[in-house]
Amino acid sequence: MILLYLEETLVYPGQDYQGCTVSTIGEEKPCNPRLAGRGRNCFIKLMGISSYLFLKR
Repeated sequence: MILLYLEETLVYPGQDYQGCTVSTIGEEKPCNPRLAGRGRNCFIKLMGISSYLFLKR
């Protein structure tokens, strides 16, 4: 689970985010819409729904 990694852990986006090529878990937690203000259970539910909708396409 991504939320268990250290705040300093580097993450690399799979898409182009306005030229941002690297971030950290600590930077993503407050600003990433899938992480910000969400607890573990909410994140799991959101990602499950997202995966389901992606697969239905």
